[in-house]
Amino acid sequence: MLSKVTANLVLANLQWLTAPVAQGIERRPPEAGAQVRILPGAPQMDLEDVVVAIWPRTISKRKAWIVWAITRIIIVGIWTPFIASGVNDVRYYFETSKLLYTSGIEFTLLEYPTPVVWLFQIPYLLGFGSYVGYATIFITFTLLLDFLFSYKLTSFENGTAALMLWTALLASMGPTTYLRFDLITAVLSGWALLLAATKNQRFAGFLVAIGAALKLWPALSWPALLFSKNNKKISIWFWSIGITIAIIAGIFGGWQRLFTPIIWQRNRGLQIESILATWPMLQRIADPQIWRIYLTTWQAWEIFGPGVDFWLKATSALTAIGMLFIVYCYFSWLRKPVRTGSEAAILTALVVMIMIVTNKTFSPQYLLWLFGPLAAGTAITNQKDQLFKPINQLALAVLLLSLMTLILYPIGYYHLVHFTAATPIVTAVLVLRNTTAVAIMLLMSKLALKISKPDRE
Repeated sequence: MLSKVTANLVLANLQWLTAPVAQGIERRPPEAGAQVRILPGAPQMDLEDVVVAIWPRTISKRKAWIVWAITRIIIVGIWTPFIASGVNDVRYYFETSKLLYTSGIEFTLLEYPTPVVWLFQIPYLLGFGSYVGYATIFITFTLLLDFLFSYKLTSFENGTAALMLWTALLASMGPTTYLRFDLITAVLSGWALLLAATKNQRFAGFLVAIGAALKLWPALSWPALLFSKNNKKISIWFWSIGITIAIIAGIFGGWQRLFTPIIWQRNRGLQIESILATWPMLQRIADPQIWRIYLTTWQAWEIFGPGVDFWLKATSALTAIGMLFIVYCYFSWLRKPVRTGSEAAILTALVVMIMIVTNKTFSPQYLLWLFGPLAAGTAITNQKDQLFKPINQLALAVLLLSLMTLILYPIGYYHLVHFTAATPIVTAVLVLRNTTAVAIMLLMSKLALKISKPDRE
């Protein structure tokens, strides 16, 4: 029953968002489970028809690049300088990068894998140890990475549509896009899917291994790459590069340092934006003196109060269940004699969505992890493929999710952290966003079960 309600909620939001493209559809805010009202005499269109109607497949590549350039100028030129909260992470990267020279690698950026410490030294050294230089190089690098991946998308059959999707998704994140290094793993996972669909499959395993060295989660997307004919080459490159990086990190950073990201995550509390913090955040509106929010040593705003321990235990249980479900889907899918890149994109997105929903944290940049696989899936999926419409639907749903996240951070984050007159409104957006996230995960799970069946034609 819950899955049906949440699924209806996200569909209702999507129908309201896309309703104006169909003649005679009345535009009005949706209610939970509501359907868009069709006026008498209007043509009947379901959600799939609406998605196909509005998806920009016919736009020229030149116009798509113009849109890309405009959105990037807006984000970098307007958002970044005036949203102080968006710069905090780059400042944090800069300050902690200096610790390498005073405290050593075993005490630097413990929440991240050892290779991240090396990565952050690049802008630090090129910026001659200044924050302005560091931030400039960091943002320039992420913007360049965005451009290169965008260019790669356009080399595929549905490249223009994929470019428009990628452009819209990144723009919906606002300044967070270029001020977090999560864009790197998003691009690596998406690029790996693109390479797995070409003759350069071996490098797909290489890219996922690099991504796993930076954020760990891309390792879970490795099985999804095994849809090509050169599965062995992909696996050999993934494991050989991954193990080599781990050995080098262990030698130069210490073997205990390899496990600090896992320990860090295990010791964290319930972050206010996480899915399972939704109910405590609602209770806080009734009594902010009982449910309190603090900035903890884990670099996150966490909520404390009655029942929080229960939700923390629930995250552990749900994470285990989610991982078992992923293993089941992979096992079933890999038994199929024929597998496709579109299926791989959906499974990769599912891995990310399960991690987001079941996690005790939900930082805004986590959504970036979805963008790469969805854009790549759009690029490599033939329009006649029966998964073309579902991928487009998921992409629009994630876009809606990202826009709601933008309202939460950075726009309304002060009111989410501090109790003000606007706190109930921002909390309502949080509830809607989190409910939509659960609905998207359920829709992805249903689709994953369908494509994992051997009899799918």
